Amino acid sequence: IGCTHFYHKNVIQYDNRPFADVDEMNSKLITQWNSVVNNDDIVYHLGDLSFASYQLTKEVTGQLNGKIHYIMGNHDRIGDILKLKRFEKVYEYGTEIWIKDEDLNKGKQLGYQQIILSHYPILSWNREHYGSMHLHSHCHGSLMKSNPEYYNRKVLDVGCNNIGYTPIDYSEVKSLMSTKTV
Repeated sequence: IGCTHFYHKNVIQYDNRPFADVDEMNSKLITQWNSVVNNDDIVYHLGDLSFASYQLTKEVTGQLNGKIHYIMGNHDRIGDILKLKRFEKVYEYGTEIWIKDEDLNKGKQLGYQQIILSHYPILSWNREHYGSMHLHSHCHGSLMKSNPEYYNRKVLDVGCNNIGYTPIDYSEVKSLMSTKTV
């Protein structure tokens, strides 16, 4: 998940989010998050966390379940994110992970799915031609409309407004990627 934009009043209109105000949005985002994330689950947040003060942001992040890894977004300040002391690890630009997947116990993937995570969409990512996936946020769905052929590839915009304001797990990512043609 990414681009939660807690306390960002203008994003409600910009994204056409179905909330009356930031209080309703924040509450729904927290409820949705905690409905699928347990305390021991690992979550990657792909940037643009909050538009609030340190104290309000600390209160919000303190309510979120899971072991959260954080990738910096364009609206984040590294000092503020680190000061929260809420995240397992903070990445300045992105990271890659390997997920154990028994369905991939063949060929070059050897039982693992590689996923490239960043705030920004990447035109060409590591091992793309070997089936690696790319998850990003930042675009609020606009790139899906203006460049749909990009999304025929194994790439997803996981900004919260594109995924029902709820973090998605690997099985959901895998299912969505199975419809991709490239």
